Amino acid sequence: MGNHQRRDCSICTLTKQPKEYDVWECKIITPNNGKMRPSGFDSIPRLAAIRAIESYGIDVIACFSGWGGSLNNTEKILIDNEVRRDIKHTKR
Repeated sequence: MGNHQRRDCSICTLTKQPKEYDVWECKIITPNNGKMRPSGFDSIPRLAAIRAIESYGIDVIACFSGWGGSLNNTEKILIDNEVRRDIKHTKR
């Protein structure tokens, strides 16, 4: 697991608790065409993300991914607005 580079966060400072982990979250959104993704389909982008982070000398403890994710309300609004904008541009 090696040397972990940590950044202070205001919440950790306020509670006087040491921060054990930094968690970076990335959501990839694709159209749902009703077809199942091939098994292992997410391994290539997952490995790319791991390699990119490790290229900065930061150890990756774990990486979780899968197509069962969801959007929070703010993300859903942003995506819905983007899709509407794309549809409006294609109708011109």
